[in-house]
Amino acid sequence: MIAGVVIALADAIRAWDPIPVTTPEWVGKALSVQYSFFPSGPARTVRTLSAVVDLRTPYALGAVTLEVAVFFVVGLAGWVTITRALDTDRHLGSLVRYLGVFGSTGVIPVLLGPTSVSLDSLPLTLLGLVIVSVVSVRFFLFSGFVGRGDRVAVALKRSVCASKGAFWPLLSLVVIFGVGYWVLAQVPLVGGFLSTGIVAPLHSVALAVLLEQRGDC
Repeated sequence: MIAGVVIALADAIRAWDPIPVTTPEWVGKALSVQYSFFPSGPARTVRTLSAVVDLRTPYALGAVTLEVAVFFVVGLAGWVTITRALDTDRHLGSLVRYLGVFGSTGVIPVLLGPTSVSLDSLPLTLLGLVIVSVVSVRFFLFSGFVGRGDRVAVALKRSVCASKGAFWPLLSLVVIFGVGYWVLAQVPLVGGFLSTGIVAPLHSVALAVLLEQRGDC
């Protein structure tokens, strides 16, 4: 819930701040799946790296501090929820690793800026859908293993192994959580709070439950 408040406040600050922001393409769409490997609600405003280039130092530092604070709070909330649901010992090393991977995956879209891929060919569209589905399922448990304390390479291997034989159930969870994030994030002003405060904890607990069932891979 605290992370949801932080995301909603960050959206409000970005909208109020004169530094340019963009609105993600999924806002206003008829249907979208906003799934993330790490439990986190999508923000309704996005600030790219180009927006802070050539700004005066105080303004640039303020903008960067806001983004870092959001990543830290949301990442910490996900790690705490996963480890609490697992009832496992918490180590600083696993927290640092979790935040590092979570932050790295979040920085890439910021550096690249808003991107979209349009496939006009039906076969290419179906192929893209298959690839996205397979990747989402195989790495569904990745953040859970990282939160548990596994190293990144080990977490990737175990996620792929643990997902075998459960493709359709895991794909169903990807769609359910992705649509859930999107539906609640569509609400003006408080969308970030709702998606992060409601769907992200369910996502985290689902990871913990599945790790208990399939985490010995």
